Amino acid sequence: MSFINRVNERKIAESVVKERKLSVESLINNIPGAIYRRLYDSYWTMEFISDAIADIAGYSALDFIDNQIRSFASIIYPIDREIIEQSIYKSINCKKPYILEYRIIHANGSIKWVYEKGQAILANLGDVEYLDGAIFDITDRKIAELSLQESEYRYYTLTKTSPVGIFRLDLQGNCLYANQKWCEIAGITLEEALEKDWITTIYSDDRERFFQEFNLVTSNKTSFKLEFRLQRSDSKIIWVLGQIVAEKDSEGKILGYVGSLTDISENKQIEEELRYREAKIKALLDAIPDLVICLKKDGTLLEHQTGKNSSMPLLSDMKVGNNIYTILPARLGQQFMINIEKTLNTKEMQTWEYQILIHGNWRFRECRMMASGKDEVIAIIRDVTESKIVEIALHEHQKELKTLIENVPDIIARFDRQLRHLYANTAVEKVTGMAPKVFLGKTNRELGMPRQLVNYWEKCMEYVFAKGKASEIEFEYNTPTGIRYYHARIVPEFSEQGAVETILAVTRDVTKQKLTEKALEQSEQKFSLHIQNSPVAVIEYNLNFTIVEWNPAAEKIFGYTKNEIIGYPGWRLIPENERALVGEIWHNLLNQTGGYRSTNKNITKDGKIIICEWYNTPLIAENGDYIGVTCLAEDITDRVQAELSLRQQIEREKLLLTITQRIHESLNLEEILNTGVREVRELINSDRVLIYRIWADGTGCVVTEAVVPDCETILGRTFPVEVFPLEYHRLYSQGRFYAMSDRDSAKIPACLVEFLYELSVRAKLVVPLMAGENLWGLLIAHHCRDVRDWQPSEISLLQQLATQLGIAIQQALLVEQMELANAELKRLACLDGLTQVANRRHFNEYLEREWRRMIREQNPIALILCDIDYFKLYNDTYGHLAGDSCLQQVADAIQRAVQRPADLVARYGGEEFAVILPNTNTEGALTVAEKIRTYVAALQISHQESQTSKYVTLSLGVAVTIPCLEFSYQELIRRADLGLYEAKSQGRDRIILKSFG
Repeated sequence: MSFINRVNERKIAESVVKERKLSVESLINNIPGAIYRRLYDSYWTMEFISDAIADIAGYSALDFIDNQIRSFASIIYPIDREIIEQSIYKSINCKKPYILEYRIIHANGSIKWVYEKGQAILANLGDVEYLDGAIFDITDRKIAELSLQESEYRYYTLTKTSPVGIFRLDLQGNCLYANQKWCEIAGITLEEALEKDWITTIYSDDRERFFQEFNLVTSNKTSFKLEFRLQRSDSKIIWVLGQIVAEKDSEGKILGYVGSLTDISENKQIEEELRYREAKIKALLDAIPDLVICLKKDGTLLEHQTGKNSSMPLLSDMKVGNNIYTILPARLGQQFMINIEKTLNTKEMQTWEYQILIHGNWRFRECRMMASGKDEVIAIIRDVTESKIVEIALHEHQKELKTLIENVPDIIARFDRQLRHLYANTAVEKVTGMAPKVFLGKTNRELGMPRQLVNYWEKCMEYVFAKGKASEIEFEYNTPTGIRYYHARIVPEFSEQGAVETILAVTRDVTKQKLTEKALEQSEQKFSLHIQNSPVAVIEYNLNFTIVEWNPAAEKIFGYTKNEIIGYPGWRLIPENERALVGEIWHNLLNQTGGYRSTNKNITKDGKIIICEWYNTPLIAENGDYIGVTCLAEDITDRVQAELSLRQQIEREKLLLTITQRIHESLNLEEILNTGVREVRELINSDRVLIYRIWADGTGCVVTEAVVPDCETILGRTFPVEVFPLEYHRLYSQGRFYAMSDRDSAKIPACLVEFLYELSVRAKLVVPLMAGENLWGLLIAHHCRDVRDWQPSEISLLQQLATQLGIAIQQALLVEQMELANAELKRLACLDGLTQVANRRHFNEYLEREWRRMIREQNPIALILCDIDYFKLYNDTYGHLAGDSCLQQVADAIQRAVQRPADLVARYGGEEFAVILPNTNTEGALTVAEKIRTYVAALQISHQESQTSKYVTLSLGVAVTIPCLEFSYQELIRRADLGLYEAKSQGRDRIILKSFG
């Protein structure tokens, strides 16, 4: 009975052990790492390792147990082995678990990072019996850590050495970091920037503008660029250029902001001084009435300038680039050239006068010339015509005065105090029939003049002698030709003592004037009639700007009747925003002689704004005083609007030309599309302009757009077939355009209305983009803020732009096709046709180029020459097709073993391959060579005739050196070939190194 119990107990125990074993195995298989137990030896002999090692290293667990196929030590990266063994040794001595991070060579040739944690299991005597632990794949984390460390190091180095201030902010705008240059510019330490609000360093007058721009960055997630001032702790104010951009993670979430700060105070000061000097020079040139010209030594006109207020007439050929002989007559041109030569040779100012015919009039000019450079002169030319004319007139004054007096139609006579004639000109004979000499020494009474007339004359002359004041009289006289009317002005002539010594009388025939006075009265009635029937408004103001006259044409233009407007100020006709301008015109009108022409906005009785052209003339009394202003006004509103429309059309055509030039500046399709939508949006002032690309299968999407900041982007969106049916493609291909002014009133399908609501579109304009004869896409303008009545000029302009854009798109597509074809040709020219690695020619070019580069940089370069062992026997045994397949597989294995972009694999000969390794030392070259040999061996290509192995193997020669001018790259090839030869001589399937230099 007890035996049976023991048997039952044993079976229960075995069952428990079996269940625990199954649980342990399940646990091991579900752990993401490989669980192992190994001996404490240099081969890492595994007594047990879980199947998870296959996912980590690419080899099965059975390969490593008792080193059946390979040892675990063989896949550890050679450089890491010694460090690992030292770490395990130290941990065992300290009786602590060991934690390792190291690299292994995966079965596919790639490098993997692993994390290992384990501990020593000691025997009774304290010796290490075995090691237990687990291995985990940490490649992704390690690569990320190394990339982060490299990135942070580069960032730290950049900010430390940057010539501009660099800083980082959190989402609330608090300073997280600032480099030394930023602290120097802002005038605070990094600790102060972190502890206090750095915004306080911004000059108070600029803060509001700064916050407006910064808020745009935070709300619209855009970049920031602004010039503003900082007030440092030493109270010094400086100008800076600040730039801020959002810092985002991989998912586009904003983590904070990165910015830069550049001190531009010196530039600002230079700009201010430059503006001041330019303004000063411009004011000086505008102030002088002279002509200033700049001439080269050969007489070429470089520049000319006259003051704003100058009325100096200029020659029509006075143009920059013309020669002085073209501008002036030959004689004057030669005179200028002589003085240019004198000025440049003597460095002294030359002054001369000349006479020139301009616009049919002779003008006198004075020229002052001085040197302004080695081969340039400046000439200041002044028009002295008026002074010359005065000078000539004064010179001949006496002669002309005498002639004038003798031939003037007025009677000029001088009397002494006894009223006797002292002088009489020849005009007296025509009136009296008596020669002038008859009058000398006699009075009018003695000459038998009519008694009543004589009394009248004598009374007036006695008054002038007595009072010393001028007097005027009018009288009739019966001349030989009949009754004439005369007006006489009698003025005193004083002696040196101030007494009236003689009197002078000038008598003028005013018969014509008298006869016209009556005609004038009649003409005034006629003039009044003309005013009333004139189509031009006639308005008269008194000096207080009150309306005192108003004709029917004024009533028609402004809407007021004469009774409604007479006695009211003229301000009734002037809009509020025009009154200051009109007030200035009124002031100028009353402070100058002559009329004044102006164009103003006016307001009618019903509040309509019109544009009138005014001709204003001051009314002047006989004594010279202003008594009012008469104005003629014409409504030119329609004409101004027509001129405005014409100017807008001209501007649009100029803009079209400018935009077309910008579109055709690039042959890059993306740049063309981006330029097109940006320029069109600005041109037509629309909220969104996009290009909808139509693909070959009839589908399409938005490939580029330009939108205002508050408008939602639709980049990448497609248009559903129900809102953009395929039959529309045919219509657009025929040049159809579509303009919609208001989605709510347009006769369109409900689905399209819903789609437009989704895009927030109120109005839209669509024109086709044709690439040759094919519909390439659509140019679409969206207006979102309001409805829009698209004008024919806008539609025409957009169609013209679409045509130019289509031409540019077609050109860009052709360029892209050509570039792809050239790239493919270039690639094929550099490749070996069989193995698809570089050919011998490309190998030679690349090695020579890298050899020169390594000479400049003084870095090592390595070359590996590989030869397939007994390849002729392989071809003889398996045939050339199998041989070609073998070459392709070997080339692929070599390519996989060489992973850096700068490394080059080439077919060197029939069965020979070469590998160029720039920036590679001896250790790195041997590592790559061993990988190549291992990868080829792992192919296990059968080769029964090989005397080395039953599989295809490689012999490799490696040469490494730091290039110098003493050797050429041919020496590197020779050394590698020598190593290959020795590898073959020593039994093949091996690597021989040859270093030199």
